[in-house]
Amino acid sequence: MVMSKEKKRKSKETGELVTIIPGIEFMTVLDLLNVLVADATITFSSNQYMESKVVDSSHVCMLKIEHGIHDDKAANKKLCFDLALAKKYMKKAKWGKTTGRGNQKTYAEQLNVIHDENRNYVGVNTTVDGMETVGFEVKLPDPATMATPPRLPKLDLPAQVKISGQEFLKRVEMCREAGDLMFVEIEDEQLVTYTKNSNSKTFMETKNATAKYEGGKSRAQYSLTYLHPIAKALKNQEITIKTGDNYPVLIECDWDFGYETSTMKVQYFLAPRVESDY
Repeated sequence: MVMSKEKKRKSKETGELVTIIPGIEFMTVLDLLNVLVADATITFSSNQYMESKVVDSSHVCMLKIEHGIHDDKAANKKLCFDLALAKKYMKKAKWGKTTGRGNQKTYAEQLNVIHDENRNYVGVNTTVDGMETVGFEVKLPDPATMATPPRLPKLDLPAQVKISGQEFLKRVEMCREAGDLMFVEIEDEQLVTYTKNSNSKTFMETKNATAKYEGGKSRAQYSLTYLHPIAKALKNQEITIKTGDNYPVLIECDWDFGYETSTMKVQYFLAPRVESDY
């Protein structure tokens, strides 16, 4: 790994400029991917589109992120990142923040993503006022060692509800006090979540006009080991939960950065825990 900080001269970075992206948006993508995996392949397009699909090591939970608008005519480049390492260097550089307030709020910096194919390195840097370039570069892993991106399931999930990320996190954390599985029940205009053990039960029942299920009541249970980090990652977003009787759950949102920017769609898929006797 090489850190660079150069004043009053051009950056020594070589290679192809793959894309330019606001620092906070790139950091958010890395944070979301790091919920499930340590390394991730991200597809960058010349029109500033990004996409990544990952699955955890147990093949229980999957994530898809799409940032921007896909264009078949745009050139694509797939680059792999050690997520914790990239996040560490970005934090040291003090990237990944916003500036301004209210209608003036926006990203604090734009980052250049550079691929040096000859040396097999990926670099990230930014130049401030044409005077100072700060960045890092890391050697890319052997593509043969990287996991193949998962094929996401095409699901027709009959039950859905919209809630705030804060409410979802509250439900998850209440359930964690009583067990390691959370039941999710959805019927028209009502959402119920609960966890029980041999001695106690925690639950939350809420009237919710967005809750819909034409089949009466759907019920499924999911591992809190996976739900809790997902809930923490989405706590400041408005989310949609889609599920069904013993179906996988899809938790998705259109990410709100607090300022106008490209759309970023986030989708977590989690398999249910199916047991014959609830």
